[in-house]
Amino acid sequence: MQLVPRKPVETAPPRVGPLAKLPVFLDLAGKRVIVVGGSAAAAWKSELLAAAGARVEVYAETLEPDMASCIAGAGLDNPIRHHARHWSADILAGAAVALADIDSEAEAEAFACAARAAGVLVNVIDKPAFSQFQFGSIVNRSPVIVGISTDGAAPILAQAIRQRIETLLPPALAA
Repeated sequence: MQLVPRKPVETAPPRVGPLAKLPVFLDLAGKRVIVVGGSAAAAWKSELLAAAGARVEVYAETLEPDMASCIAGAGLDNPIRHHARHWSADILAGAAVALADIDSEAEAEAFACAARAAGVLVNVIDKPAFSQFQFGSIVNRSPVIVGISTDGAAPILAQAIRQRIETLLPPALAA
């Protein structure tokens, strides 16, 4: 009996492993974005959206100080407009993205359903069950932008990773 040398079977690794979420960078320049809520969390998201060039419209009957400052500090070239009223489904027409900071589960669900029905990407802050996308941790050296996500499993880890990357990418990189 003659032994035939065996070759190891070579298998290619998968081209892309499983992802918890698809990282996507949206072009929001000049696009209308709806923000519902006058909270500090909604203010932070409004600032991010405006920094991406979105035309941000805030619908809130009352504003917390952070949101009032956010609106007051928005640039003339891209102001954040405030509508002192409760949201309704009609405000979603023509929007690219809708975001809300809503406490009530029932209202959060109604907002998410209305946004989806209008064909608008929706995020309800701290309510992933109603959200089609999430905001990760960001390192901004635009045009170099690094997004970090742990799919909500370890936000402190995401912040630690962000801090390490920030030390590797000097602020002057943006220039």
